[in-house]
Amino acid sequence: RRGGREAQTLHALRIPIRHVTDHMGGRSEILLHVARAREDAQTALQTAREALANAFRSTEASCRSLGGKFTLLLKLLRDYALVQAAEDEPPAVTEARAIKAAFAEYVRFGEGAASGPAIA
Repeated sequence: RRGGREAQTLHALRIPIRHVTDHMGGRSEILLHVARAREDAQTALQTAREALANAFRSTEASCRSLGGKFTLLLKLLRDYALVQAAEDEPPAVTEARAIKAAFAEYVRFGEGAASGPAIA
C-alpha cells in the first residue's frame, strides 16, 4: 500500500509542475535552449582555440624542419623589397623583383648554407 501512496503523491506533483511550466509560457524550455546554445558556443570556441594552437605548432614544426630556410627567404625578400621601395618602383614591380631576387639568393646559397641557423 505504501507504493500506492508514493505513486499518488508523484501523480499529484506532476499536475502542478506541468501547470507552472505552461503558465510560465515555456520559459523553462527557453532557458534550456539558452543553456544548450551557450554550451554549444563554448564547445565551438574551445574547438577553434585547439585548432589554432595545432596550426601554430604545425607551422612552427615545419619552419624548424626547414632548418631556417624559410626565415632566410623571408629576410631576403623583406630586405630586397625595402631597397626597391626606396627607388620608388611601382609596388607590383617591387614585389615581383623581390620574389625573383629572394629565390635567386636561396638557390645561390644552396642547401648547405641555407640549412644553417635562422637569420632573424
